[in-house]
Amino acid sequence: MTFPSRRSTTFEEALEYIAAEPSIWIRSAAVRDDADCWRVHLMELASGDTPPSWEERFWEYPDVVFATFKLSGGETSKFLQERKLQFGNYVIDLPQMQTTVSWERRQSRSQAPYETLDWPVVEATLSTNSGVLNHPQGHQLSAGDAPSFVTFDAAAAAFFGFKLQQTGGQLIQGIMFRSQDLRGRIDTVRIGIEAIEVTVYGNKLDELEVEIAGDIPGPSEAIGVKGDEKTTTMNFILIDGLPSGAWVLLRKGSEWIDRRFLTNSYVRGTQVGVEVIVDAGTKLEVLVSSRERQYVEFKRQLPTDNQSKRKIMKTVSAFANGGGGSILLGVDDDRNLVGLDPKSVDQLRDQVTQMIGSWIEPWPPMDFEVLPVVDSEKVVLEIQVGSGSTLYACGQPGEVRTPYVRHHGVTEKASVTEIEAIIRSRTLQSPDLSIFGRG
Repeated sequence: MTFPSRRSTTFEEALEYIAAEPSIWIRSAAVRDDADCWRVHLMELASGDTPPSWEERFWEYPDVVFATFKLSGGETSKFLQERKLQFGNYVIDLPQMQTTVSWERRQSRSQAPYETLDWPVVEATLSTNSGVLNHPQGHQLSAGDAPSFVTFDAAAAAFFGFKLQQTGGQLIQGIMFRSQDLRGRIDTVRIGIEAIEVTVYGNKLDELEVEIAGDIPGPSEAIGVKGDEKTTTMNFILIDGLPSGAWVLLRKGSEWIDRRFLTNSYVRGTQVGVEVIVDAGTKLEVLVSSRERQYVEFKRQLPTDNQSKRKIMKTVSAFANGGGGSILLGVDDDRNLVGLDPKSVDQLRDQVTQMIGSWIEPWPPMDFEVLPVVDSEKVVLEIQVGSGSTLYACGQPGEVRTPYVRHHGVTEKASVTEIEAIIRSRTLQSPDLSIFGRG
């Protein structure tokens, strides 16, 4: 497939891209409305490769039906244009389609509203937001072979392969097209003290190159593969260590194919396939010496007054709403390693856990690591905040909570546009709007 060269196209142009695909893997959920008409509630179209958990199946309930099937691109394009889908004895109405379709590229194995895919994807929402259909109430039970679920949301999560959120709200109605880019992907990145090792896999590697990008230009090298080879490992020497703001880019000319942000590798679970192979002491040196403040915050000690607590909790919210980050307790604003008493670490962990539980909603992904200070008996406590899967807001109990984001190392209140972008990129569920306050 030739991928869209523009960020937006007409719906008719989007249909041309879909029609050119040999195969489309389709997952669909339809709901019967009060007028006894069947309407699509959720639909995922995937091309390029079979999604990991996809299989042909059919779940039938009194007021909802789930179906997976495979069609050609031409057949798929036709039913989208006609806004009618027929399978078995069902005729399903589709929602109104977008006049202008916006395309977005996602890196491989990144979190997405639907099932995580192994390949980079170019995706677009095809339908307009024509409102949310009422969910069927009560247990989803079937007299046939379909499994039973307590709610429609639970059934949809199991069928589509996405993680069921616990934040409330309803699943958004819509049709998503995801085209997997099989030319290449980054499988692993191993970061050492003096080198970065990058392993790539794909069908067109001979057309691509790998670049170590950052705040200053880094090395770039064309991928050398022979014959039908689909995987290779490349090594890049780091003369001055890991550069500030470093990331790995797989590209073809000016078109990026896949990427991994290396600064985020210090927050566990945020960048799949990235491994840091340095000891804890070296890791602390890298974190402290880095000029990159987007993902690192320094605190001499854990705050005790509410004003200082609010500041650090805003940063936790911003990290969880972005790419994750690390808060280092025991490092002052001038990057001096003042350290902490190792005997205080357990108590500090408990205090941080209680503070986050009180101030942040919902609970963000997080972990701790104790980093020894070289030539000292003291340590630094790293609070690792992961990139979350929903929207995270900050505020004291009883307050209207506010989401925050990170801008060039500064924590700021999220704008309405930023809030909408986080919700759109992370979850199919509408969050509780009561958390959008003025903080």
